[in-house]
Amino acid sequence: MIALRAAKAATVAAIALFASLVTFGNLTDYNTNFVFVEHVLSMDTIYAFSTIKYRAITDPAIAHAAYALIIATEAATAVLCWIGAGAPRLELNADAVALLRRYSWPGNIRELRNVIERAVVLCTGDVVLPDHLPPSLRGTDRAGGTPAAAPGAQQGEGGNLQTEMKALERARIIEALERCHGNQSEAARQLGMPRRTLVTRLSEFGLTRSRKRADGG
Repeated sequence: MIALRAAKAATVAAIALFASLVTFGNLTDYNTNFVFVEHVLSMDTIYAFSTIKYRAITDPAIAHAAYALIIATEAATAVLCWIGAGAPRLELNADAVALLRRYSWPGNIRELRNVIERAVVLCTGDVVLPDHLPPSLRGTDRAGGTPAAAPGAQQGEGGNLQTEMKALERARIIEALERCHGNQSEAARQLGMPRRTLVTRLSEFGLTRSRKRADGG
């Protein structure tokens, strides 16, 4: 997941570099490029009696204003993309750091890596919060009624990508049910899936459905 964020940042940075070069070229070679803009706006290659000739712009002042707007748009794109390219860097909240330090880490480095990757996926902002950590670190797993297994323990040493994704999906469902106090319809809405799909996942993961009546049936 960290590699995916890095790839997105690199893509945005490439767009920023391209926009920067285009802006630089239009500023340093203004007159040459302006001739092309003026040519497009004046529609001088259109048949003189064409029905769309009324859209032609021949006023030099308007043409210069249009070209300036083009350059300003390119510059704004470059600036915003440069800012966006540096945004994926995440910080750990002090409470999250405390939870990480307090945990015994029976799965050692493998478990720590899984926890961090999970937090990166769940975090939608710039700061990793305790809520982004597994219930095992926070000491809660109320939706399932049993203590949550640590990420490393769930997967074992022979875990693969599919197993990790299943563990992540299970954890997200548990957290959504906790936030919604067992209301499956609301949890499904927050997870972005149909309620029927959520019910199927609950069955697959062996999670309790005793609170189904909270949905009103």
